[in-house]
Amino acid sequence: MGYYHVNDTGKGIYIKSFDTINKNYELPPLDYIKSYLERKYGSCDKDISMLSGMDLYHQIVYIGMDKYLFSYLAKPIIQETNNNQSFCKSFSDAFDRRYSAYFDKVAANTFELLFCHRFGYPFGCFKGISDYDGDIMFFCNLQFPPETYNKKLSELTEEVFIAELREFFSDFLDDDYYKTVELEICEEYIKE
Repeated sequence: MGYYHVNDTGKGIYIKSFDTINKNYELPPLDYIKSYLERKYGSCDKDISMLSGMDLYHQIVYIGMDKYLFSYLAKPIIQETNNNQSFCKSFSDAFDRRYSAYFDKVAANTFELLFCHRFGYPFGCFKGISDYDGDIMFFCNLQFPPETYNKKLSELTEEVFIAELREFFSDFLDDDYYKTVELEICEEYIKE
């Protein structure tokens, strides 16, 4: 049971299902990733140094896992392994075996991190999610006026936003489809 309703809205784009990313995409520095996770979750339970032993695909998974998936999938492996290399292999194998069909939904949790780093926006202005209906989207959900002034954010227009979305998603997902997408209203549905 529960109440099904719109939780959040904003202008952005819907992302079609994907299972690959640009293998040459560069992640932000580890301290940037850690500060993002602390801002998003209030603390960072993940050992970010583990990322160095993984390929980009699994780095995105590790960063994008919510607290539930992290405690269910990664924490038991951390307790069973005694070094970074064995953790990375066990983690990658476990995700590929049980959850690879959900890669795009897990990866959606990293869109804000990657987009903000690439274009210099502060955290908390955008939302990348897979909602209750399984729709994957990325949109601006900033409430104006923002708490603190940010020059980059003050220059954000729909034209700038769509150009940046096109650049980011066509590069990150290595898909020319995103070079021509248009802004639309995105609605995140949840069931409480």
